[in-house]
Amino acid sequence: MSEQLESQVYGILLEVLGIQEKLVQDANRDQVPSWDSLKHMELIFRLEEEFNIRFSMEQAAVMKTVKDISRVIEELKS
Repeated sequence: MSEQLESQVYGILLEVLGIQEKLVQDANRDQVPSWDSLKHMELIFRLEEEFNIRFSMEQAAVMKTVKDISRVIEELKS
């Protein structure tokens, strides 16, 4: 998995969630109070726009960490 991709996803996640401090790289939706269902959908739309891809509902549902998100993006881009 590309470190550059993970870094890009991480930056987008922090931006969408409005978080100024760093998160643990493997932080998940349950550990981040601002990562609610509305913010998750905003994140999905932003990632789709950024990477010019479309996620299925199943893919969006399993994206709970930066690594999960990066893995799904890599699968869609390959």
